Order: sequence, then structure tokens, then C-alpha cells
Amino acid sequence: VQRLVDQETLVCFQAERACVTALNADCHSSVGVYAVSRGRHVHITARVLSIDGRECVEVSREGLAQNSSEVGRAAATELLNRGAARLILQARRECTGRAG
Repeated sequence: VQRLVDQETLVCFQAERACVTALNADCHSSVGVYAVSRGRHVHITARVLSIDGRECVEVSREGLAQNSSEVGRAAATELLNRGAARLILQARRECTGRAG
């Protein structure tokens, strides 16, 4: 039996997973990432929010589907450059009582 792999779904998954991983986000992080496959391209929108939702950093990126993980990492880098790490760390501290 041949494995079923939907390439568009795989491209989106790879972009989203790469973004979340590069952010070092966890289940306490207020992070939303959504990727859409558009033919030979993938479009990703990623958002990090403060735990109360008052602060938000959002970015959108587009790139070649064959480079979907790179597109996800690029979105994460931009989020981190715009202050997302502080929001993720604050959420982690408030939810778990620790920084790490």
C-alpha cells in the first residue's frame, strides 16, 4: 500500500512547524501560525500575543513551496526581531512560574 501524502498539506505543515520551532514556542505560548499553499509558493502568517492579548506581533511571508521550512524560519526571525521572544518568555513565566 502506497503512503498517501498531500504535497500542499506537507508544504504548509513544514512552514508552520519550522516557524514554531524557531520561536522556541510551547503550549504556554500565545502563538498562531497559518500557512497556505499557492501553487509553487507558500504564504505564511504568524502572530505572537501577550498572555492578555493586548500586545501582538504579526508578520507575513511568502516564498517557494520547495523552501517552505526556510519561509517559516524567516517569519520566526522577523517576529523575534520585533519582540516576540519577550512575549513568549512572559507567557511562560506567568503560566509556569519559571523562565525556562
